[in-house]
Amino acid sequence: MPLYKYQPFPAKDLERQGWVREILVEHRLFFASRKCFNDPFDCVVPSLLETPGTVVKLLAEEFVDGKFPSSSPDEWLSKVSKLMSVQALKGLRQDVQKNVDEAGIACFSKVRDDILMWAHYADKHRGFYVSNLTALRTVISSVRPWPWNTKTSRPSLWAKIPWRS
Repeated sequence: MPLYKYQPFPAKDLERQGWVREILVEHRLFFASRKCFNDPFDCVVPSLLETPGTVVKLLAEEFVDGKFPSSSPDEWLSKVSKLMSVQALKGLRQDVQKNVDEAGIACFSKVRDDILMWAHYADKHRGFYVSNLTALRTVISSVRPWPWNTKTSRPSLWAKIPWRS
C-alpha cells in the first residue's frame, strides 16, 4: 500500500530547501514534536480523572500484575488502590504527556489526490508529495501506523491500548 507525504516546496527559504533535499537526496524524514503543530490540542493526553473508573482499574491491575506478580492479595490491593489515587493519576498523565511531547511524529496519507492535503500540507497546491522513498519504506517497516480518519474523529491516545479480555 503506497503512502504519501505531502510537502511544501519552499522557493525562497533556504532552510526549508535543505529539508526537501534531505527527503529527496538523503532519504531522511523529519519527525516533529507535537509542540510544533499548529493545533495545540493535537496529541494532548486526556485527564485520567475523566477516564471511566473501570478502565483506570483495569490499567492499574494490569500494571500491578506485570510489575509485582508475587504480591500477596493485600499488597496487590494496596498497590492497585495507590495507583488509582487522584495524585497518582495526575502524575501518570504528566509522565505520559512528557513521553508524547518527546516523541517524533510524521504524518502520511493513503490518498494521493486529496485536495485538503494539497491545500494545507503542500503549500496551497504549490508543493509536492513523496512516495516510495527509501526513508519512507524504512519508516513504514519499522513502526506501526496509527490509522486515523480526519473526517470522523480526533485521534485518541486510548485507541491503541491492547485491552485484555
